[in-house]
Parts: sequence; C-alpha cells; structure tokens
Amino acid sequence: MDVRQAAEKAWLSVVEATDAYLLKHNIRVNAAENPHMERRRHLRQLNRDEWARTYSDLSQTLHGELFYFGEDITPDLLRRYFLEAAQFVDNARGGGGELYDETHQALWSPDLWKGWAGRHNVRRV
Repeated sequence: MDVRQAAEKAWLSVVEATDAYLLKHNIRVNAAENPHMERRRHLRQLNRDEWARTYSDLSQTLHGELFYFGEDITPDLLRRYFLEAAQFVDNARGGGGELYDETHQALWSPDLWKGWAGRHNVRRV
C-alpha cells in the first residue's frame, strides 16, 4: 500500500464528511479563509468539540505527518488512524456506530478495511 496516498485519501474523506455535516446545518465553509480553522470553529459551535479535536488530530497525522512528510509508522498505528478517520466519517454521516474500542483493535477486521478502502478508492500496491 502507498501509505502517503492512503493517508491523503483518508484525510480527504474526513474533510468531505465534515463539509457535508456542516451543510446539513446550513453552514458553508469559506474557502477564502482558513478552511481547517473554519471547520473546527463550526464544529465547536454545533457542540461537537470532540469532533473538532479529532479533526485537528487527523489533519496533523494523516495530512501533515504521513502525507507531506512521509513519517515512518507502524502498521498498528496506521490502522488506528484509518479507523479514527472511518469512525469520524461514519459519525458525520449520522451512523454513530463504534468501529473500534479503546485499544483500536478489538473491532478491526480485514473485511472492515476492505469495505472502507473500497469506498474511498484506497488500494494496495
């Protein structure tokens, strides 16, 4: 798997899910401003403080450290970030189901990854 591309696709799914969630609440992100800061601010206004923190964390890890800097990462930590992204997207879409527990492993399965990766065009290389 190309980790950099997979990380960026996971990050894009978080951004798109956030924008879709905000649109459901009649909020458009102003692209001329700092869009990441705008998204976090709007999430906090909607009492989604935890989502705003998760958004920031995923921005830093998936978009920053992994995509831009190609940081070395263990498979377990990579899986954790992908699962956090998938959970965020599921919550933003209104699913709210838990995809992982506090260990980030208990509910993990190859089938879960295949389904999420297939929907987000992430492929092994």
